[in-house]
Amino acid sequence: MMKPKSGDAMKAFCGPTVFILLTTFGTAQTGDESSADFSVKAFCSRTHPGMPVARIVWKVSQHSGESAPAPQFVDVTTDKIGFERKDFVTIWPKTEGNPAASRMSGGSRQLDPLRSLTVPTPREAKPAVGKFVLQPEGLQAGVNYFWRLRTKTVQGWKNVTVETTGPVCPIDSHR
Repeated sequence: MMKPKSGDAMKAFCGPTVFILLTTFGTAQTGDESSADFSVKAFCSRTHPGMPVARIVWKVSQHSGESAPAPQFVDVTTDKIGFERKDFVTIWPKTEGNPAASRMSGGSRQLDPLRSLTVPTPREAKPAVGKFVLQPEGLQAGVNYFWRLRTKTVQGWKNVTVETTGPVCPIDSHR
C-alpha cells in the first residue's frame, strides 16, 4: 500500500474553486393554505448583476358569489416574531414611494434590511386568471425574510407565512 506524500493531500484538497449558486424557495409555514396558494422564490437578478430579488406569486382570492376579489395584503419582516410584534412592512397594495421606508418601524434595527427593499410595478398582474406576481428588489444577502399573505375571508383574516433567505449574488466584473 502506497503512503501519500503530505503535499499530495493538500493538492487534492485545494483543487479548482467551484461556485454554486443556490436559489431558495419558501414554503408555507403557517395557516391551512397550501404553498401553491402563496410561494416566494429568492434568486439573483438576470438584468441587474449582484442584485438579489424575490418572486412572490399568490392566488387571488374571491368571496363566493362576489365578482370583486377579497382584500389581500403582502407583508414582510426580517424578525421571526415580527408579525406578532407588529414589526413588519406591507409591500402590497403598494403605497406612495418606497413602501418599506414609508411603513418602517422607527426603533427596530432588525428591520434595517427592509430599507433597501423596493417593489416595482408588477408586470404580471393577472387577477382575471387567479394569480398575482410581485418581484421585490434589493434583498440583503444572507438575511432571512418572512413573507405573509393576509386574506380577508367571511370568517376573518387568513394568514400564510413563507420564509426565504436573500441569496449571495456574485458578479463577473469589478466596479
